[in-house]
Formats: sequence, structure tokens, C-alpha cells
Amino acid sequence: MKPQFKLTLTVATLALSATSGAQAQIGGDRVQQSFARAGKDMGAAQVLRQSLTANIYDSFMTMVPTLESVPVGLKCKTETPEGKDVWGNTFSLVGEVKAQALAQIIDGLNLKNAEKIVVAGYFAKRPKSWKAFSKEIRTADQALNLGITQKVLVKNGDSNIQKLGYYSSDCVTEYETQTVLEAQEQRNPLGTKTGNFVIQIKDGILLKGENESITLNYDGISDSLEFSSNYNQYRIVSRNENFSNGTIVYQVEGTRQAVTPPNMVSATLINVGGEAQLQVNDESFDPAIAGQTVLIGEVHEHYGLFDALFHQIGAQFQIPLTAQTQTVSTGIKPQTGGHKTWITFRIKKVGNPYYNENLSSDALASDIKF
Repeated sequence: MKPQFKLTLTVATLALSATSGAQAQIGGDRVQQSFARAGKDMGAAQVLRQSLTANIYDSFMTMVPTLESVPVGLKCKTETPEGKDVWGNTFSLVGEVKAQALAQIIDGLNLKNAEKIVVAGYFAKRPKSWKAFSKEIRTADQALNLGITQKVLVKNGDSNIQKLGYYSSDCVTEYETQTVLEAQEQRNPLGTKTGNFVIQIKDGILLKGENESITLNYDGISDSLEFSSNYNQYRIVSRNENFSNGTIVYQVEGTRQAVTPPNMVSATLINVGGEAQLQVNDESFDPAIAGQTVLIGEVHEHYGLFDALFHQIGAQFQIPLTAQTQTVSTGIKPQTGGHKTWITFRIKKVGNPYYNENLSSDALASDIKF
């Protein structure tokens, strides 16, 4: 897995506020432009220029009443009498001791609310069914404004109905249509704002076959740069804004990382006098870069009825590549007999200042019969 080096810097370019009844804020629709960098680039200075225009608006939140189906608990067609005595002597207790017992037995009921329930006279006797238990919770909640219905009957409904012994196989969640307040954003268009950007890039080395991208984001209020690269880490040295002409200048520096090389070698397996050889094309080959590419692989062969089995033939081979296209020998001769042979291979860069010496991902040379 290639490492991804990413950096994002966001800078506010406009600080405005507005009020219109509800407190309003200035916002903008984000627009972006991506720039691709690809191919060999040894870090020469590069300048990117781009103008972006974003829609600007002020916005504020309003609370709008809406109808919503809200779960209010469980409803059972068959009322099952309590099957286990989890209440104990709760209903013979009084005051704080009874409140402590209720809070311990009923999931979702805390001690503070249990004390209010006891003082108000609720749960004077043991509910005989889940319907009776639910009614007692709802009645106490509405009278005392405790906010416990959702916690006891919905969030902890399953655990309570099981724990208190009221569960039957036909219990389903019960819903109720309620009016709730929903926050909605209101926008008033204010026009557009244009930003003129200059991105000055220094360093950030790329080799043959490599690519990365730079993305410029702008919403009229703020702007940011994002760098997505497997090969370089970037830092924003400076950001300067000319308020008279709206030009924003970024100065960026890249630092090449010694990353695991990509496998940009393609190979075709050929039979030369019974020997497994490879016709190789190395897209990353560059005689101007120090170091060498080494091809490392294994030869595999099917055998058995219907070629159902396979094994590796001989030892692993390592072959230095000296040109972009060449034919190399593995030194391995598969057995003849019409069985399919194939090669898996990977590469390693040795002595290359821009890569580490880890092995690349595997690639496959198509199978042939010897």
C-alpha cells in the first residue's frame, strides 16, 4: 500500500456577519480546480494560475414544525403476566429507599427522577402487564415533565420488557405521530466573489510514470490547497493576498520521500530452448537516475489431473535490468508435457536516491505451455 501524503490549509479571506431576525452568517458555495502533475519533473519551479468564482449568500437557521413518526415504546398483542419477581419488596418500601429500588430495577430511570416519581405517588403497586407499566411511565412523565418515556420505553424498551418478565412473541415497536421542530437553513443570495490564485511550486520531484495532484478550493469566504501524492510531502511556505486586485499567491515547497517503488514493469513469458525467459518492458527505466532496478520472481508450474495443482520450480531468480526493453533469462527449465507455466515477479530499486529498497507489488507474466 503506497503512503499518501496530504496537506490542507484553509485561510479565511472574508470575515462578515449579518443579522436578520435570527443571527445570520455569510457563506459560499465551494468551487474547486484540480491540477495534475505527471511524468519526470526534477523539481524545477512551476507556476499555476487560476481564477475561481463562488456564489455568496447569507444564511440563518429557522425552526420549522414538522410531523414525524416517533417510536414511543413496545406494544404486545398478547399481554404476558410478569414471569419473574424482579420487583421483590419494592412496593412495600417508602421514600428514598423505594426510589433507589426503582432506579436499580428500571433501565433508563435515574435516581433523581425515581425520587420525583415516588413523591408524586406513582408506582404505588406492581404493574400487572407491559401495557400497565408503559402507561404508568407515560403518565408520570407527562405530569412531572421528566423526559423518561424515550429512555425507559424506547431506548431501553427491549431490556426492560425482558427484565421485568413482560415479553411475548408478538411485541412490536409502537409509533406515534408528533409535531417536532426541525432546524432548516434559509439562504439569501448576495452575488458572487472571484479569487485570482497564483500557486508557486518549488521542488516536488517526480520520476517517469509517477503522478500527483493539487486541488484548489474556494468558496468566496476561504480558500485552501490540498496535495495528494505518493511521492512528495508539501508545505505551504506563505500565502499573500493583494486586496486591491483580489490576487492570492501561495508559495509551496515539496520534499521527495524515499517511497516503495511502483511496479511499472510488464513482462511476457517465452520458451527459448525449453528455458523460461521474459521479454521485459520497464517504464520506469531512466539512465540519468542513479541506481538499478532488480527483477525478482519465481517460476510456477501446474501439474496433476486437469492441472489442478501447482508448485514453484527452482529457486527465486534476481535479474538486474539494464535497458527499458530487453529479454532476460530466468535460468529455469520447466518440465515439458503440456502443463501451463507462469511467473510472478516484483521489483526492487537498489541505490536509487528517490526510492527505498522495499519490494514493489507483485505482477504476473501470462502462462504458457512448455
